Amino acid sequence: MSVSDQTGAYMAEQPWSFYEVWGPSYWMSDDARVPGSPCSLRCDSGGSSAVPWTRAAGPNGAGNVSRNESYGDWAAFSDFYNYNPVNYLRTPQEKYSFTMNSNYEIMDGINFFTEVLYSHTESVRLIAAEPLAPLVFFGYPAPYSKDNYYNQQFGPKFSLTGEVDEDGDPTWVLDPNGETADLNDWRRRMLETGGRRDDRDTDVYRFVLGLEGTFDNGMNWTAFYNYGRNDADVISSGYFNLEKVAEAVGPTHFNAAGELKCGADEDTTISDSCVPLNIFGEGSVTPEMLQYISGDWNSYTMGANKQKNYGFTISGEIAAVDNLSFAAGYEFREDSGGTLNDALILQGITTAGSSLNTSGSYEVDDLFVEFLYVRDALEVSVATRYSDYSTFGDTTNSEIGVQYALNDMVTLRGTFSEAFRAPSVPGLYGGTFLSYPTADDACDDNTASGGTAPANCQAQGVPATGFVSSVVQIPTLYGGNPDLQPESSESYTVGAVIDPIDGLTVTVDYWKIDIEDAIGTVGTTDLIAFCATDGLFCDKTIRFQEGDAQGQIIRVIDTNNNVGTETYSGVDIGVIADLPEVFGGELTYEAEATYNEETQVITGFGTVVEDLAGTNSYDYGMYTRWRANSSLNWNKGPLNVLVMNRYIHGQTDMVDDFWTTGEEYTEIPDVLYTDVRVSYTTDDYGTHTVGVNNITDEEVPFVPSAFNANSDLENYDTLGPVVFYRFNYSF
Repeated sequence: MSVSDQTGAYMAEQPWSFYEVWGPSYWMSDDARVPGSPCSLRCDSGGSSAVPWTRAAGPNGAGNVSRNESYGDWAAFSDFYNYNPVNYLRTPQEKYSFTMNSNYEIMDGINFFTEVLYSHTESVRLIAAEPLAPLVFFGYPAPYSKDNYYNQQFGPKFSLTGEVDEDGDPTWVLDPNGETADLNDWRRRMLETGGRRDDRDTDVYRFVLGLEGTFDNGMNWTAFYNYGRNDADVISSGYFNLEKVAEAVGPTHFNAAGELKCGADEDTTISDSCVPLNIFGEGSVTPEMLQYISGDWNSYTMGANKQKNYGFTISGEIAAVDNLSFAAGYEFREDSGGTLNDALILQGITTAGSSLNTSGSYEVDDLFVEFLYVRDALEVSVATRYSDYSTFGDTTNSEIGVQYALNDMVTLRGTFSEAFRAPSVPGLYGGTFLSYPTADDACDDNTASGGTAPANCQAQGVPATGFVSSVVQIPTLYGGNPDLQPESSESYTVGAVIDPIDGLTVTVDYWKIDIEDAIGTVGTTDLIAFCATDGLFCDKTIRFQEGDAQGQIIRVIDTNNNVGTETYSGVDIGVIADLPEVFGGELTYEAEATYNEETQVITGFGTVVEDLAGTNSYDYGMYTRWRANSSLNWNKGPLNVLVMNRYIHGQTDMVDDFWTTGEEYTEIPDVLYTDVRVSYTTDDYGTHTVGVNNITDEEVPFVPSAFNANSDLENYDTLGPVVFYRFNYSF
């Protein structure tokens, strides 16, 4: 049984993540820096255009206006909102799990065995308060009416310039003595909610029972049944009902009692419970306003995946052939799963996004056989598996391995194998959902004031004179695809095991893997660029066709697909050494290193070739050339001391985003982490371990392509030295 409790940590707690950093930014000087950030070239403290002090696009020619961070007079928009500090860097999590294994001899030669596992996890995701921008961020028209009382009292005012634009339309200018205008593109960071919060509960169950024994001829056999289930419930709060927002920012009137109400007059069909929304001022959103548009609209999603399988295996030596043994068997597996959303998510009327209820399953029958021949210095293994899927048909995949000892010091080995990976149930049947990755709009060429937009962009609705995108995170629809096909692969390894002296073993293996019909997504940036430059996949990018937001992206569709091929090759090196005793204790050293020779991804259905070895990027992540782990272990009786090192070789980071004029490359430095732990095992009170991870407090590298936290959170330690205590007790 295990219990863990992980506390949350905010980005505000680390100087390198306090600001989102845009760099290298083409508009900044070379020596521009951001406080606390290791960014070292043209650095800008970025942020969001959806600000607590409200930003609005004025009528034709007036530009974007705001009261800016000082909440002063209306002026040209200039102050972005820094949302990083209130985001979790590490999410709080409570987890407990229970595992039990048992084995009971029910008669001579036959054992009954069981395995039981249960785990429960509660976690919280908290990110910055909703950037409420109905039109541009969510594709939902909710104009802030010029007949809304709060707009009239506190909103920006505009007047005609007496001039016209190139289309002959009159132009406007910000003027405190002017008139109120309809605000189609308005944006406000809704700090009053306390942030967007997802409370997630996950339960995992697994139960195995079986029989195993030995026949009279010496053959071993096993029969088993396995059932596993994973349930997840998510409650999302801090989001907004866009229908209610549109009502609350529309025209208002005073009723006979002198109360401000939604709707143009008392004959309105809008519910009397509607509370007009005031976005113009610090703390201007009252609890009553918030309740109407957000508080009553928490959403709920439930998902489950199940697996049932049973099988029978037999193994042993083949009496008719010396030195030959085998294993064979049959397995049946059924995978199923589904997602159930509440009505708000199904209808897509909240800013939490939209998704469909989905469910699906498939079955597979497997037959397999393996042979192992061992004679003197030679060892040969051959295996094959036949699989019949209810959804994809049948496939046969095989593997062969050879190992030969040249002498007492050198053993050569190699393998060749075929593999087949069927899509998971969520990959096939998972509901679609909106997410907001940072991406570059290839149709945004900064020519809104003149020039010519590419023809493919114009065909999508982009103005002929071009436009400037107003969003950094582009709404993208992800999810399952029932037409997804399996991916297949071939791989081989060639290597050697070397024992030059007693107590020292060195292994060297070269490997290569080729994957066909790789399952994945194309990527938001690439899908947009394919349309803009090549006229491909234009149906995947949906834009506004008219109005203030003409040309802006409503959403990009990037659901699962068989997107291309992948090739990986490299070298694995291992060392195990028994060292001389120190202070009467045994000392051992182990090290493993991997060299990434090639990582090539051909995606976009063959249109994009990416050579990723030694690189880092937002779309593909980190593919460093070298990784290594080592450990120095000292053991004396009940006392154990372990010193571990984790090495990540530097990479070349590539970023091509709105703050660059093209691809920008930054060299990320090497990082070496050192972890130390001391354990003491007692006879009656278990094992006690105290340790420190990253004891040398290595600096977190700045990764320009990383979103939000400015670094690669999956690969680097982000919280400095972490001290922990662990207690293990077995019975």
